[in-house]
Amino acid sequence: MCGNSLGLMPKGTKHLMDEQFEKWANMGVFGHLQEPLAWAKSDQSILDSIAELVGAQRTEVALMNSLTVNLHILLTAFYKPTPKRHKIFIESKAFPSDHYAIESQIRLKGFAVEESLICMYPRTVSFLFFSISYLLYTFKH
Repeated sequence: MCGNSLGLMPKGTKHLMDEQFEKWANMGVFGHLQEPLAWAKSDQSILDSIAELVGAQRTEVALMNSLTVNLHILLTAFYKPTPKRHKIFIESKAFPSDHYAIESQIRLKGFAVEESLICMYPRTVSFLFFSISYLLYTFKH
């Protein structure tokens, strides 16, 4: 099983994407402002649904970036390694781009990836991996 799989494409997706590709082909950068679904405001149409999903008000949620960009932002702000505290744990089968983002942040802070990035390999595929194995890795490193 591929844990990073997107699954099957929803039936309506191809048609909707083709419409946006046509807009791009015909309008270029001006597609950012052209309704319907101006790219610059494309997140606005689902903010109510996202707010309801997370139990927030529409004004309290924002959709931004990709996971990789968000990892860079998070690590830039909060990863402040010291010679004694520099290790980052990551599951071995995380998205490759997650690994690249973390590796680049480790290097950016002047540390060696080989010493600072700890890949966790599950013994079994289960939820318990994230609790028991994480504790074992923490004590080991």
